[in-house]
Amino acid sequence: MIQLKSQSIGLLLGLATALSCIFYEKIVNNFSYFTVILLYLIFTMPLIFIMGYFVFDNDVRGDYQKFIADPTFLWLSLGRSFVIAITSVCWFYITKNEGVMVGSIYEIKYIVIMALIYIVFGESKFTWNMAIGVSLALGSIYFISKK
Repeated sequence: MIQLKSQSIGLLLGLATALSCIFYEKIVNNFSYFTVILLYLIFTMPLIFIMGYFVFDNDVRGDYQKFIADPTFLWLSLGRSFVIAITSVCWFYITKNEGVMVGSIYEIKYIVIMALIYIVFGESKFTWNMAIGVSLALGSIYFISKK
């Protein structure tokens, strides 16, 4: 992907995520965890399926065959589902008690931890630019959370 397209999509992602977090905070402050999940299933999941159908190539049969051919994908999917369940509870708790901005600060920690995992497992996706970004992220966590 060319740099301009990548940066444009990144800005769109940042804007959409920021707006979504603000909306999420207002919903969380007024409803229970179960209701928030129910609202997600009713409104968000159908939109994700519709957008995915029109935006991305779809080879459901081929994907299904690939999925059942290698049991690793099943374990990865189960693991991801478990982690999503944990993070949804964490996000709800943090947002309800401390606000979405504090949760966003914790998201910076996620970026740092992911970079460290890439380093530990020797992924070639880690670059010097990422190292600089991780350093700046760690610095921002320190200054933002300093009282």
